[in-house]
Amino acid sequence: MSAAEAAEDDLARRRSLLTAALGFALVDTKGKPASKEVQLVREWLDNWKGIGHVVTGMARQDYGLELLGMMAAADARWRCVRHLLSRPRSSR
Repeated sequence: MSAAEAAEDDLARRRSLLTAALGFALVDTKGKPASKEVQLVREWLDNWKGIGHVVTGMARQDYGLELLGMMAAADARWRCVRHLLSRPRSSR
């Protein structure tokens, strides 16, 4: 396996892990307490350090990320805009 293939495989693995983590963070517990694993993922993503890990991982895959604060009265929300910084890597 060449270095380029190894790097591409590593990015695919990291992408899968991030997708899984984000999926767990969105699990609907239907009003019941979340499992310890789901709570752990939510705590990790519910702070700036966790968001920083996500942004860093996306940057490694050539994505840019903007976080926009949408402050309207008492209804404060965040919006995330992502964009590809360069052309996608060619597949093998």
